Amino acid sequence: MKLLPIFTLSRVQALFKDVYFLLVLTVCAGLVLFKLDDFLLPYFSDELWVYGPSIRKMGSEIPSMLPSSLALEDHWAHPMLFFFLGGIWCFVFGTSILSTHVFAAFLSISLIVIIYLFGKKIFNREVGFYSVLIFGFQTIFHGQFLLVLPEVLLTIFTFLTIYFYWKGKNIPYLCFAICLVLTKESGVFLIVAIGIWELIKDCCYDKKKFSFQIFAKKYLLIGLPLAAIGLHILLLKYTYGWFVLPIRLEHFEFSWNLYRERIMSSAHYVFIGQGRKPIILVLFVGAIFFHKRYPIWMRIIVLVVSFSMMKVFFKYWVLPDLFIMITIPVLFIVFLKLVFLDVYKTDKKRGGVISLFVIFITLYLLFSSAQFDSLRYLLCIVPIYIIIGLYFTQKIFLFKELVLPVVSIIIISFSIFYNINDLNYGDDTNNYSNDCKIRFDAVKFIEDNYKATDRINTSFLFQHALYRPLSGYLSTNKVFTNMKSENSVDEGYGVFVFCNMEPSEYYEGIKDNKELKIVQRFEQDNIWVEIYVKK
Repeated sequence: MKLLPIFTLSRVQALFKDVYFLLVLTVCAGLVLFKLDDFLLPYFSDELWVYGPSIRKMGSEIPSMLPSSLALEDHWAHPMLFFFLGGIWCFVFGTSILSTHVFAAFLSISLIVIIYLFGKKIFNREVGFYSVLIFGFQTIFHGQFLLVLPEVLLTIFTFLTIYFYWKGKNIPYLCFAICLVLTKESGVFLIVAIGIWELIKDCCYDKKKFSFQIFAKKYLLIGLPLAAIGLHILLLKYTYGWFVLPIRLEHFEFSWNLYRERIMSSAHYVFIGQGRKPIILVLFVGAIFFHKRYPIWMRIIVLVVSFSMMKVFFKYWVLPDLFIMITIPVLFIVFLKLVFLDVYKTDKKRGGVISLFVIFITLYLLFSSAQFDSLRYLLCIVPIYIIIGLYFTQKIFLFKELVLPVVSIIIISFSIFYNINDLNYGDDTNNYSNDCKIRFDAVKFIEDNYKATDRINTSFLFQHALYRPLSGYLSTNKVFTNMKSENSVDEGYGVFVFCNMEPSEYYEGIKDNKELKIVQRFEQDNIWVEIYVKK
């Protein structure tokens, strides 16, 4: 079975005669050089307390997809494919920190190549290349390029699933869609989006004569990968006695105001944040103003209404909540149909993919915002958003040969400007290295000056750095296990460790306490760690 259309000798040879593909490889080489200094860093954030140590542990044993193959705190009930593939990599290439970061880099480079091939096959070489070029300058991608996290793998399977769905290749579609949902639960949104788009096509565009047999066969095939995540949930029930991790249900909170704030934050981040504002501007111009199917007066109305809708939703124009809850969804659906879904009428080959893209982004933002933890989760829709923008950019018929390179240069310039001035330190940025280095120095100081049995009061991630050797911070066999994060002097703890990357509500009270003295402060740029002991 040919899973990818390029895996033949003649096609591989043709690829290396493709100038754009060679440029894509140059982008990959540039990214590796750009991140070269970070290959030996210990783990950061979620990579520190879940994913990194877990795949190293999986690689030291026989890799398995069963939830019972790792302790619950090693996978937190997530689907196991990422841990399994990472474990196989470590089983073959070793379980060192370097090996795991090379694994992450391999996935990131694979994603770059897949985005290009996807864009080339469905749209054209220019869309494929400039999508890669723009995505290669995105800070959210730089942040995850070497991090041992599942979002890059999730994005790979997202593109492969869409591609083989578009090609009508059922077996590869099922394989990659199953991999998608077994990488992370949010992969379910793409399967649902495909089902919704097929239903819209059947009811509104193709209008085929209804046949229950054809209908059942089609939607059963589309939805079959969901059985894989269903099996994982049943295994959780069998292993732990519950279908969903209880702590997730406990943290679930829903209110209209909170939900709206989360959607606003997510949408702003994807469409405008990190220097992506030019994409939304050129998308509106290309998709609405140069939409030849509608008369100019209608395009102007759509432009004005959509602009007004954005102003209302993002609270620039204040209107009653009830009015917003009723009108915004209706106007949004009409907007999606007129601007994006109706493209299918005039461009079935590409329009179907654009429509699916838009439905997927909408679903992903709506549902992920209901319980949202990290901006890195949005990685999988960023390259899709870029491709949509470039597709409609080509609709701008003025200076047709120059419009893509000029627009790409403008977008990249904004991204570079953001990157230079970026002061954030999350796993969606490129600034995490200082945190790893400072934390490493602080752990080394504690190793050298305190006993493994000393009672240490510190933050959640710092605890993991001190008692999990596989996190990459401990340089000796000393493992600290007597720790808490309730920073009270009266608890009998003699060592207090604070870091500004994990703010503590107790910090101001503790640092000014006359019973304590500071013994060491580690600082680089805006990151610091302070260590206090009792006098």
